[in-house]
Amino acid sequence: MSKSKTSAGKSFEKDWGDSYIKAGYFYLRLVDSAKWVVGEGSKFTPSNKCDGIQHTPPYLWMLELKSTKENSMSFHPKTPWEAPKGTSTKYVIKPSQVKSLKAEYEKGYSYLIPGFVLDFRERVLKTKTVPHQTYFVHIKDFLDYATNSGTSSISADVCREIGIPILSELKRTRYRYDIENFVVNAVAYYQNKGYVAKGALLI
Repeated sequence: MSKSKTSAGKSFEKDWGDSYIKAGYFYLRLVDSAKWVVGEGSKFTPSNKCDGIQHTPPYLWMLELKSTKENSMSFHPKTPWEAPKGTSTKYVIKPSQVKSLKAEYEKGYSYLIPGFVLDFRERVLKTKTVPHQTYFVHIKDFLDYATNSGTSSISADVCREIGIPILSELKRTRYRYDIENFVVNAVAYYQNKGYVAKGALLI
């Protein structure tokens, strides 16, 4: 991954976290651990279940944050939670990330909302400029799409159809996301779909 892609992703993560300052909700960014050395100098890196935890009582959210300059984000087709052994393909949405959110959702917690925050940065094309767009896609809706669409990527257009749009505002050079609006809309939507138990949001 290039330094520009890495820095853009980190900027998105920071902007997302900073947006909670005025939101009134708790958010914890889970920091990746350093590599551990085991035995004969072999190394492994402990992985978190997701990028961040959002608490909007009575709901707990597991969020995986992704940002791209492209029009879509890749994943392993049909079984996005498990890529064949030995494959060298690099996916934007990694099988381990899908597997983690899928596993927690399938435990059936009544007040858990796991999913992806997918950020599509502004793209300047020859004939037009595609504006910045951000969506939340619940892991269940992502899995339904990934396993039935026959494709290996999810586009901004698809996110618009199956996800929740997240409003944002550019403050000079940094974005601020409307967390409160996102939470209210998403909770109402997932309550109606039966993904979570019904409960009044507490602020």
